[in-house]
Amino acid sequence: MFQNEWSLVWDPLRKFLEALSYANIAAILCTVCWLSTILLQKKPGLANAPVHGYRSMFEPSLLLRARFITGARDVIMTGYEKFKEVPFVIKCYKYDLTILPVRYLDEVRTTPASKLDLKAIHVENVIPRYTYAQLFPDSDLHFRVVRQKLGVVKENNKYFFLARNELNFGWERDIPQSTEWIEIDIQKTMRGLIARMFAKIFLGNLVCRDADCLQLLDEYTMDFFLTAFTLKMFPAWAHPIVARCIPARRRLKEKLDAATRIVEPLLEKHLDALNRKNEGEKVDEEDTLLHWLIDNSTPKENNAPAHALRILQLTLASIHSTAAGLSNVVYDLVAHPEWIPGLVEEIAQVTKELGNFDEITDPAEAHRWLSHLEKLDSFIVEVQRHHPAMLLIPQRMALEPFTFKDGLHVPAGTRIAWATHARVHDPEVTPNPDAFDPMRSYRKRHQDPSGMALTGHQAVTITKDHIGFGHGVQACPGRFLAVNQMKTILMRLLTECELQYPEGKSRPRSIYMEENAFPDPSATLMIRTKVAK
Repeated sequence: MFQNEWSLVWDPLRKFLEALSYANIAAILCTVCWLSTILLQKKPGLANAPVHGYRSMFEPSLLLRARFITGARDVIMTGYEKFKEVPFVIKCYKYDLTILPVRYLDEVRTTPASKLDLKAIHVENVIPRYTYAQLFPDSDLHFRVVRQKLGVVKENNKYFFLARNELNFGWERDIPQSTEWIEIDIQKTMRGLIARMFAKIFLGNLVCRDADCLQLLDEYTMDFFLTAFTLKMFPAWAHPIVARCIPARRRLKEKLDAATRIVEPLLEKHLDALNRKNEGEKVDEEDTLLHWLIDNSTPKENNAPAHALRILQLTLASIHSTAAGLSNVVYDLVAHPEWIPGLVEEIAQVTKELGNFDEITDPAEAHRWLSHLEKLDSFIVEVQRHHPAMLLIPQRMALEPFTFKDGLHVPAGTRIAWATHARVHDPEVTPNPDAFDPMRSYRKRHQDPSGMALTGHQAVTITKDHIGFGHGVQACPGRFLAVNQMKTILMRLLTECELQYPEGKSRPRSIYMEENAFPDPSATLMIRTKVAK
């Protein structure tokens, strides 16, 4: 009797399983992993905070989480409109994110990382154990080099000055020198220029002009992102299996090995120079940030694979983020050509007052020269408002239970963030927010009676209404270098080149992947060198 009943169940199931192809089995396993990822995760958060984004009371959470992957902007914008003054929760793909009102930003600005930390979020996002970034949680050496060398004005000016000279070398190699229209991938072109400047600062003359090195720096970020994003689609218990099947992860290992081969002779050469200096010999050595990493490493940190990984990790923000922001500015310049004559006129006026930029030999003077490009700076700020790199910034993770001054309690492990993109599109914050008005910041700078006219309303200035580079003590210290790089490249494009969209094309859309935003990678532009009059 029991055997007959079992046969009624097992026989159809056995036939079903035998009929499955390998693709069917893989699809089923992926679905099981996906469901367990969503349903079994722990979700610390604020008690009684409303959850936003459901299309109906019957929509399951797993659909909302899946929809957030590509529909984040709509969820965030509507959530801000509905819950502007109270905390609310967004269900992201692998975690819950609590969005706080802007009134909490001032308190977060001075809260140390030991309580509300940005790094912990990065570590969780990149899954370091399976992206060959194991040192990421244990060492902050690569953060410190940016903070102490590029976040200090005098040091930043020095290294930017070196990067400017390398840009001059790379310009004719990366920018088509033709009076005929040529179609280019502007994002790849911008990454190439930024990569040259980055390599000069971090690695020096021996490798900054090496084509293989520049390609490595360009491609690493994409493989790293693809690997981490793929792993995030699966629960932690599946990572050891899934990681072995990701092609991008295999490429990551190849790139790390290649970077190690680049760094190893540089490490040995610098250590030899240090030994010779200690023996009293005068050594003429190039100043690079790799040398700073070596000099400030512990014995455990001071090896070629670790330094190679640090260099590659720094490319994520230093090259791709800067190039994406720069490309967005170029797209809007082409989409709004009526602003170009005024920007060109400003460059000519500053040149008349302070001399030719390329002839300046003092790093501090080069920085001051660029600071006079107020209209170009204002243009950059408006582009960042319309096309941010992230929709939710800043973000923090509570490493311990944290209570704000008004009594709001944040449990340990909670992710908090601010809907800043939605805020700067709020008519109460930004008049006529949907209009592209690139002189907003310029007008504010010259009309502000509060004393902010000289230092405020700039692309590098962080306020509650302009925090594309983060906020407070954990804001991006590399923003000064990034903005100066952008201005220098834009200045040359505006004065030496003409740009337009290919026939039938217009300003490319932004692509959203969760709270991250990217320019459409398939977009191209037409470029030609200006004909001398």
